[in-house]
Amino acid sequence: MRRLHLYLLVLLLTVTGLGIFAWKAEVLDFPILPSQRADSWRFEIRADLQLDGEPAIFSTYVPQTQGSFGVTDETYLSSGFGLTRTTDDLGNELAVWSVRDRTGPATLIYQADIYRFSSDMASDGPKELSPVLEIGTEELSGTERVALEQFVENLEQGSADTETFVAQLVSRLNAENPRDYEVLLFGSDGPSPQRRAEVAQKALRMYDVPARAVHGVELGDIDREAELYHWIEILMDGQWQAYSLEGQDATMPENLLPLWRGITPQMQLSGAELSDMTLSYAAQSRPRISLANLNTELQNSFVGKLTFYQLPVDTQAVYRVLMLVPLGALVIVILRQVVGLKTFGTFMPVLIALAFRETQLVTGLLMFSGLVAVGLFFRFYFERLKLLFVPRLSAVLTIVILIMAVASTLLETVRLGMGLSIALFPIVILAMIIERMSIVWEEYGPVESIKEGLGSALAAVAAYFVMNIWEVEHLLFTFPELLLVILALMLLFGRYTGYRVIELYRFRSLMKQKSR
Repeated sequence: MRRLHLYLLVLLLTVTGLGIFAWKAEVLDFPILPSQRADSWRFEIRADLQLDGEPAIFSTYVPQTQGSFGVTDETYLSSGFGLTRTTDDLGNELAVWSVRDRTGPATLIYQADIYRFSSDMASDGPKELSPVLEIGTEELSGTERVALEQFVENLEQGSADTETFVAQLVSRLNAENPRDYEVLLFGSDGPSPQRRAEVAQKALRMYDVPARAVHGVELGDIDREAELYHWIEILMDGQWQAYSLEGQDATMPENLLPLWRGITPQMQLSGAELSDMTLSYAAQSRPRISLANLNTELQNSFVGKLTFYQLPVDTQAVYRVLMLVPLGALVIVILRQVVGLKTFGTFMPVLIALAFRETQLVTGLLMFSGLVAVGLFFRFYFERLKLLFVPRLSAVLTIVILIMAVASTLLETVRLGMGLSIALFPIVILAMIIERMSIVWEEYGPVESIKEGLGSALAAVAAYFVMNIWEVEHLLFTFPELLLVILALMLLFGRYTGYRVIELYRFRSLMKQKSR
């Protein structure tokens, strides 16, 4: 029963730890590797106006967090203008600038950082379909309505379902020989990209298919002015499916950022003249953790907040080291329980390994060996003075500190700059090691004492190599729930009673005799 209880506990810890880890990595975009970067752009809308002293209002659609895009760090540059944000019936976001009396040129700028998520983070489906299905008599004149009805009727006759209807629609929108009623819809020079989307929306709605024209920009790797791209979205099986209107074989470009939906123009202006309006973007490279933090904020995810990135920087530095201690302890557990390596305690090699991270391995080993050797000399000297345990241990501790102080001063004098690293050595643990080694020396002899000392140094080296892996440090700092998995492994090794590797080596002669 106890074994079953242990296995169930281990299973619970492992599933919980790996489950939270998978959710943060796959859904919230937390980086598994520290080198992972996020797709990010600096997006800008710039409008140059000429004012003549009358009240002026300028409005334009701006991007919003939806689908696989997140918008953050929005800024508005408009000296002397009032600014408001509003939302229309289709959920589009508009920035509205207004001024009462001003003369001369004026520049309005909107800027935002755009992030690309690995999956859709927000639903962009309408809560109500009536605005999507409604055409409205103000959108269609009598002649245009007749032409649209004939256009839809011919498309319907040549199709069998919605998919084939859309295929026929795209084909006619790109036909080189438009029919007479199509000329009325498209214009004599053929439909512009935006006009294609408008006609496609009207035709699909008349066909009783929930559809909406979408207008946006394609974000790329090169800094440039952006051109509007127009496509259509159709509601199928509860999901909006995007269709390109460039041709039957055309595919949707990557990184399409929607700006607005519907057939309304991009901007509205009254009381002024528009001199120029440009959309541009600049590609940026940012750590992916910034994308994960934004994702966590947008979803208000409790799981995503299980990191240390929201702590002050100095506190983060402490936890970067502290999170490695359980991993180092797991290494010591494996070395003691499975390999059979003898060490002075469990936490001493881990703390020595942490010190090695600051002093570097070779220098740290030399310092460790020197401090222990000198400390043992003074420990035996104090033994001859017949001191009690507590005063003797305090004296050894004082000697260790004095040695470290002298070494720091000498190294700083020769400008090796190792003073701070030496100060990071766990001086109390070193004093206890010296005391333990001296006791083992007296009870079991110098060979056993040196063997356990070397075993401690070897364990510290092994823990150092594991704890010094930058990817491992990043994983434990970003995904602290992995400590549950480490805890589960410790519990499993806590019930290990099989042979150890060193015992197999010790009793190899018996194994040879048994095999004969």
